[in-house]
Amino acid sequence: MSPNVRIERTHNRHSRAVLQNDTIVIRLARRLGMRDEQRHIENLVRRMTKILHRDSRRTRIDPFFPIFDGQTREVAALVHQINSATLCVSIKCIRLRPMTSQWGSCSSCGNITLNTALLKLPRHLLEYVVIHELAHRLVKNHSRTFWNLVESFYPDAKAARRELLSYRLSG
Repeated sequence: MSPNVRIERTHNRHSRAVLQNDTIVIRLARRLGMRDEQRHIENLVRRMTKILHRDSRRTRIDPFFPIFDGQTREVAALVHQINSATLCVSIKCIRLRPMTSQWGSCSSCGNITLNTALLKLPRHLLEYVVIHELAHRLVKNHSRTFWNLVESFYPDAKAARRELLSYRLSG
């Protein structure tokens, strides 16, 4: 079965592809000749088809569901508990919200956002993501230094990361 493909021409410098539901949307770069356009389309469709095939084996998690104040307070308490037992970094704000492309984020000023989808996963994965985001308060990138820091506080980090890859965020 071949996937649905939609072509969009943009004013961007580079071509790219995104998945929208089960449709591959190819956003072509500006000023491409017909031959380059066709080559970009073929390469991006081939790459995205591999991703779709891989994703078909992953468990879909929809992050868009109602959450309650109690859940938000419970997650915030967990983040503070983990933080005080591990990295002891400053945190400005903790948010819980649906996201379709990431499990969490940490801003440079200390705002930590966690994906609501984590509430549907085993608790150890939530704890791993919390450690991951807290570590970003000290190391802003995903360098070896960052991963060593994460693993020093969450020794099973590699296994947790692999387990997260068995899930696909949808929405």
